[in-house]
Amino acid sequence: MTQRQGPYPDQKLEALQRLTLDYFLKEANPENGLVPDSTRRGAACSIAATGFALAAYIVGVERGFISRQDAIKRTITTLRFFWNSPQSRGTGRHRIQRFLLSLPGHEDRPAGGEL
Repeated sequence: MTQRQGPYPDQKLEALQRLTLDYFLKEANPENGLVPDSTRRGAACSIAATGFALAAYIVGVERGFISRQDAIKRTITTLRFFWNSPQSRGTGRHRIQRFLLSLPGHEDRPAGGEL
């Protein structure tokens, strides 16, 4: 077996992948699957962070970091949230078409994240 080419040895790359997945596993909202852009209290969730989480779950399963069932559950939770959210361009709570979202508990925050 040949050693992986690139700037990181396999062990460091695996550790980086694991730490990255751990962020998404810890920070994802278990009720809707949304992920904040940072660990700052009250940080906005974004479509980018949430999308990266969905991709990370696939890599996590492939690498054996999480079970396939856990990845499926998390993915379905996220997709159901988007599917069931009102789709509007107005100032409603979930402005998915404009990728804005005001999360529960953050109603006092203007317009929510970039989601």
